[in-house]
Amino acid sequence: ETGAPEVIAPARGKRVLTGPRTGPRERIARDFLEVNAAAYGLSRAEAARLIKDADYANPAGNLHWVRLQQRINNRPVFRGEVTVAMTPTGEIARTTGQLAVAIDEREAPKTPIFSAAAAVSVAAGKIGVNLAPAALVQVTNTGKDDGSVSFQRGPFTDEIKAELMYFPLGDGSVDLAW
Repeated sequence: ETGAPEVIAPARGKRVLTGPRTGPRERIARDFLEVNAAAYGLSRAEAARLIKDADYANPAGNLHWVRLQQRINNRPVFRGEVTVAMTPTGEIARTTGQLAVAIDEREAPKTPIFSAAAAVSVAAGKIGVNLAPAALVQVTNTGKDDGSVSFQRGPFTDEIKAELMYFPLGDGSVDLAW
């Protein structure tokens, strides 16, 4: 959908993509992604800017994962993440995920077309709840721009939270939307 591979895995009969490495798992994952950035449709600089989201091991300790997220203009990219699976000895077993490719961050929109309230209204309508944008009461903002807006719960159980996110369109462009 985005032009990037979803899975990079070893050839049939092989167990891992790389040899053993020592050091922090995040560094091992980053080094692999930076060296192989072109395979993911990224430049080395774009691969270096991925943000660590998770670093964990399974309970048996025989497989570890590092998940890195893609951001554009400091906003998350929908489904823009790659998870690197590795052995305890630092061998890369495979990667999974989808990254947006060929995005020129300078050309990415900085403001969404619709307001957060309008987006919430449309989303509510998709599940059969009629909620006019004017009926939404915004919760006091902390003053920092974290790309989210919260509204009082209205007809729902919890507060309503809208988050700004880039959505890749598959042609090297993105839309910024709630």
